[in-house]
Amino acid sequence: MNAPRDFLPEQLLAAGRPTHDWREIPVFVFVRDALDASRDLVAWLKQAGMERVVLLDCGSSTPALLAWYRALPAGMEVLFLGLDADPSVFWRESVHEELGTPFVVTEAGYVPSASCPRDLVGRLLSVLERYPDCGKVSAAVRVDNIGNQFADAELIRRWEAQFWMNPVDDDLYAAATERGFCLYPAHGEPATGPANLRVGGQYLVEYRPWYLATGTVVADDDHPPNRGARRDPAAPAWGPRTMRERLRRSAAVLAYDYRPKILALRGDTGPVPGWLNAGRRGTGCQLNLAGGAAAGLHGALEDNSLDGIHWPVETGVPAPNCTLLRTFYRAAKHGARLWLRVSLTDLDETLAVCAGHDAGPSATQGTFDWMLESCGLLAGSVSESAGEGDDRVALVLRACKPPRTADEIAQALAVQPTLYPDRRAAPGFTCV
Repeated sequence: MNAPRDFLPEQLLAAGRPTHDWREIPVFVFVRDALDASRDLVAWLKQAGMERVVLLDCGSSTPALLAWYRALPAGMEVLFLGLDADPSVFWRESVHEELGTPFVVTEAGYVPSASCPRDLVGRLLSVLERYPDCGKVSAAVRVDNIGNQFADAELIRRWEAQFWMNPVDDDLYAAATERGFCLYPAHGEPATGPANLRVGGQYLVEYRPWYLATGTVVADDDHPPNRGARRDPAAPAWGPRTMRERLRRSAAVLAYDYRPKILALRGDTGPVPGWLNAGRRGTGCQLNLAGGAAAGLHGALEDNSLDGIHWPVETGVPAPNCTLLRTFYRAAKHGARLWLRVSLTDLDETLAVCAGHDAGPSATQGTFDWMLESCGLLAGSVSESAGEGDDRVALVLRACKPPRTADEIAQALAVQPTLYPDRRAAPGFTCV
C-alpha cells in the first residue's frame, strides 16, 4: 500500500518535484480556524514569489475561513485533512519520502515579521545547502515586541533565550527546536537535535498567539510539553495555567537568571535576545557602539561582570583596538571568554593587540591581557562582505587577571591555526 498517495491528493505530491529555484520549493501550512494569520502568511508568501503553497486544513469550521479558501490566488491549494491531523502527519504517513526537493512545513501561527526579507526561504535553503548535516533550518521567532497585554511575555522571552545561546555563523544559531517555519531537506526526517540551525538577524517570524490579549492560550511548538501531543496547529494545546506552570518548571526557564552574561557586538544588526547587546543607534541594542563608543561602553559596563564577549568583525563592528579591549578587559571576569572572528591577514596584529601590545605612539603594555586559548581557520569562510578567498579565523581568548609577564605573552603568540571543517564555530560561552 502506498500510504502517502492514499492519504493525500496528487497535487500535494506533485509539489515535491525537484527544483533548483527556492521560489519553487513547496510550502505546507497547517491551519485550523486561523483566518487572520493564514491570510497574512499567504499574502506574504505570494509577495515573496513562492509558487507552491499548500494549506492543510485540520478540521476548520469558521465560515469566513472556508469562504476565503475558495478565493485563494493562483499557486495556492487547500487540502482538507480532518480534525486528527497535525504536522506530524507528514512523517507518520511517509509523505516526506515522496518529496524529492527541500520543503517547508509550518503552521498558520508563524508569520514573517514586517522587516523580514522576502528571500526568507532562499536564505534557509542557502544554510541547508552549506550545512546539509543540520537536519533542518528554521527562522528564529521574534520576542522583543511582545506587548504587555500578554501576561506571559516575560516567561516566553526567558524560554526563547535558550535558542540564541549558540551562535555558529553570521546570525546563525545551533538550536534544537521542535517546530516553527522550518525547511527540511528532500525526504527529510523530523529531526530535532543540537545540530538544527536557526537563522536570525532580520529573518524573523512572529508567533501570532503571543500577540493576543491576556487570557488567550500561550504556547510555542518548541516547548518540550508539546512533543508528541495532539493539538490545534494554530493555537496551543493547554490553557494558560497549565502552560505557565510547565514552562516555569522547565530547565531553560529555571536556569535563565544563572545564564552566562554575554556582551554581543552587533553593529548594524538587531539585538540577540537574552544577551547584552552593543550596536548602532536605532537597532534596538541596549548599548551604543557608534564610532567605537568606548567612552559610552566604559560607563555602562560594570567591573568583573561579563562571562563572555562575542565580537565578529563585520559591517558596523569596529576592529579590535586597545581602547575597546581595555574596556572589555575591565568588565570581564577572570577567565571570561572573548570570541573574535577576523581576517587571516590581520591575525598577527590582532593577537599582539589582544595581548596588550599597542603599536601606536601611545604604546602601553600590561594594562590588559587576553590569553589565546584556540585559533581556527574556518573552511570555506568567505564573508558576504569580503572578497573571494578572504580567509577568516575564529579566535578564543581568555581574560587573564592579573596580566602575564612579557616573556609569557611572547611565548603564547607563536600559534598556528587549526582547520575547522566548515564555517561553524561556536563560542561555547559558560559562566566563570
